[in-house]
Amino acid sequence: MKKYFQAPWHWKYLGIATLASLFCLAINFIICTIIIYGDWKIPGYRFEEGLINISSQNIFITGLIAFAYIIIAPIVEEIIFRGITLQYLTTKFGNKISIPGTIIISVLIGLPFHSPIPALIFSSIATFITVKNNSIWPAVIVHIANNAVIFLLLLAVGKGTITI
Repeated sequence: MKKYFQAPWHWKYLGIATLASLFCLAINFIICTIIIYGDWKIPGYRFEEGLINISSQNIFITGLIAFAYIIIAPIVEEIIFRGITLQYLTTKFGNKISIPGTIIISVLIGLPFHSPIPALIFSSIATFITVKNNSIWPAVIVHIANNAVIFLLLLAVGKGTITI
């Protein structure tokens, strides 16, 4: 039985997580550029209003929202999806079923909050690096980096809304 969330830390995870984060961000940047400047409609990719308006909050509330969105949410999601779900499915069905199963489950659960294409890309990357490294820590780092960039871009652009 694989225990993805109990594997030891290795420094190589930081490099793997960095490359995976850059890959995920590059794909999303390309898609956003096509949608915004090409004025194209890409099925499965949508812009939506966020649930929390971070631009009108004071600095303390914004800090709490940032901490929850950037640190807490990625850790909890990776433990649930890549730690528990992937481990359970791998034990029951093996990698051929557990990898796509985990990706599909995480995308379907996240659909009310995310566009399907970015969620599918991110979930695939996170699941792949978890399986390759036998640990959820690279996926946690990728998830934290992804959420941090999104949060900072929302603040910088001034849209100030975020979907948690």
